[in-house]
Amino acid sequence: MESGKMYRMDWSNGFQMVEIGKKVLEVGQRVYGFLGYGGSESGKFIVTSAPDIHGRQKMAEIGRPHRFAYWRVGQDDQPLSKKFGIGYYWDDKEPDYRMPEQEIAKLVHQCEVQQAWNERLEKNKRIASQNRTDQLRKEYGSILTECNSYDDKTAKQNMLVLLKRAFPGVKFYSKKNGSKSYNIRWTDGPTEKMVAKICSKFVDTTFNGYEDIEEHIKSEFTSLYGGIGYMPDLERSYSDKIWNETKEKFYAKHPEAIGITETNQFLPKSYSEFVESNQYTSASSCLRGYLSDIDLYQKPEEKPVSSTAKAVENKSDLQIVDYSEKAVAIIGNTRDYVAKLKELGGRFNGKLKCGAGWVFSKKREPELREAFSL
Repeated sequence: MESGKMYRMDWSNGFQMVEIGKKVLEVGQRVYGFLGYGGSESGKFIVTSAPDIHGRQKMAEIGRPHRFAYWRVGQDDQPLSKKFGIGYYWDDKEPDYRMPEQEIAKLVHQCEVQQAWNERLEKNKRIASQNRTDQLRKEYGSILTECNSYDDKTAKQNMLVLLKRAFPGVKFYSKKNGSKSYNIRWTDGPTEKMVAKICSKFVDTTFNGYEDIEEHIKSEFTSLYGGIGYMPDLERSYSDKIWNETKEKFYAKHPEAIGITETNQFLPKSYSEFVESNQYTSASSCLRGYLSDIDLYQKPEEKPVSSTAKAVENKSDLQIVDYSEKAVAIIGNTRDYVAKLKELGGRFNGKLKCGAGWVFSKKREPELREAFSL
């Protein structure tokens, strides 16, 4: 028999696939695998079948979670004593390198059990993913626009819709930040952590510093409503009113900073909610550090619309639809009632599954029925 060889192998769908040569390995023959960084040993395999019609032979891993691997003999070869790169070599030097048929049968059975388990696991994952997708459609279908996961423009609009819905009254501004993400700006309102919780739903890119590569994050949410790339840069500014009120509190605690410009450094003489160390710092840095954890959002008072909204005669040209668990929609000939629909807090959506219409919170359903005699 010719001397031992090493053959490189490519991975395809979790199975090892190698181009066949003239060499055919015997059933029961041992194969050693070297994969990963620095040629780390991944395991030992046993050839379990003769070549199929495509020239592939099956082999099963020994002593690890068992799996079948189809493989073909390739072209690169080196003496058995030399280990290098990513590949496999077979054992033709050890006198006991053949595994008995009875042991092969046990190993094949273990592989088949493991394969069935893996298939069941993948099926459960697909079912769970579909359930999450269905739940997302119920929760966001009436307010967000479905799009391709790589449609970052629609994803940005969806993100702004959720932000404005979570924090009504706060004006959020967003623009492209390079080619991989966006920035979000607003004044006062919620903290950056509160905004980040919503923005993170749309993040579909991260950087793997260990391998120095960019990685795509796949989720049911971004598959439905798009991804924006990396986590947005969040920039929260403060109104003069908030800044000056906070500054007065700061100077009352740290009079040693009075007379020094906000951006110049001073040495604190005491600790406070503004200062956590006795190192040189600036008033501006202390104020921003303090305010960063303060939730300044105040929900605007809802305008009483029921008292001013007059009922209109319903001539069967409008219809109220139970659109989702949290929303209702008014569809039909809404053109004549645009002003009133806006007054009642509706938002027009031309892509509703039930047809173009106006979307409202479900809490407003009694009010809508009274206003439009529905």
